[in-house]
Amino acid sequence: MNARAVAMITGFTAVSTELKNPVIKSVLYNQGFSSLYQSLSLSFSALPYLVSALNPRGGNGNAMGRKSLNSAFSHALVLYDTFEKELEKRPSVFIITGEVHQGKTTFAGKVAGLLREKGIKTGGFLATAINENDERTGFNLVNLSNGFTIQICSINPDENAIRHGHYYFNPEAIKKGEEILGTAAEESDVIFIDEIGPLELNGKGWNNALEQLCRKNVSPQVWVVRKSLVRKASRRWHVGEVVIIDIAEDSESEAADLIGSKATGSSETKTPEISQKLPE
Repeated sequence: MNARAVAMITGFTAVSTELKNPVIKSVLYNQGFSSLYQSLSLSFSALPYLVSALNPRGGNGNAMGRKSLNSAFSHALVLYDTFEKELEKRPSVFIITGEVHQGKTTFAGKVAGLLREKGIKTGGFLATAINENDERTGFNLVNLSNGFTIQICSINPDENAIRHGHYYFNPEAIKKGEEILGTAAEESDVIFIDEIGPLELNGKGWNNALEQLCRKNVSPQVWVVRKSLVRKASRRWHVGEVVIIDIAEDSESEAADLIGSKATGSSETKTPEISQKLPE
């Protein structure tokens, strides 16, 4: 019996150690199995101790068993508390979504303005459209903190740019955007990122900056994401609570109230009704 217990404990401990491997964690999170990862981590961390505690050596079997069982449950509760605190370290994310060209950036800009009126510091950037002769030809990156603007992409070919789809992305603008997010992480109450799309989902664009933000910062984030990509984006990075704000159903004031209550940690602010279901 003791040999079996040792073998089980060794096995569970080995699995628990492997689950801490950042590569395994990243793969499971990116495939949408964050809840499974958390459950497995908690289970395999607790089970070795439970098996050990329930296999007393010598003494009064009943008394020893009760003592071991109480100790095992106490240990499990400590582990659960640890995992719960770990989840609290992950940022809440509010995803502003809608169809292509429906006005997501305009909506986000109004929300940012309402937050500033509440005295909440907003940082990050918006991507405003560039239109020529009624044709969309590119986007500008606008720093929410100071209004600094730089062209992020264009339909005009550029050998020094990063091509994705029919747009050519300016590497200097991407670097500037990363710097803006870095500053926002230190100085802002809410961080806006417009937008998160196929480029980021393929590990480019703002992906590296998002990885850093989600790992090291707990400030609420506001992402602008087209509706068809919301589910993938919400699972791609290691975030906490995700709230979906649909611009076709929700108002700027409702969104600002909800985001503001999270940013200030207010428990008195009544949470407005907001769309929270992930689109199919």
